[in-house]
Amino acid sequence: MQALKQCFIHAEEATHGREVHSAREDDGAASAEAADADQEDGLADLLVCLGIEEQKVERMRTKLEELGVDVDSLLEGMGGDAPGEDSHDLT
Repeated sequence: MQALKQCFIHAEEATHGREVHSAREDDGAASAEAADADQEDGLADLLVCLGIEEQKVERMRTKLEELGVDVDSLLEGMGGDAPGEDSHDLT
């Protein structure tokens, strides 16, 4: 498939001159910038959702503790980051 694409580009260059290749590079750079912007928007949305979920967890933790539930022991073995477990730092 890549070879076919290269043949097509070479044919266009031979027919239309070098400006075709330069225009394709410009389009590629613009596409890359648009993809980066989309990726950043997606990451921002994900971070907002994570913040919302953390707020829900904190409210639930508070309510359970008010009801006398030992939340830390409840979370043990669930694979969460309960106190005493190693935190998994992704940075």
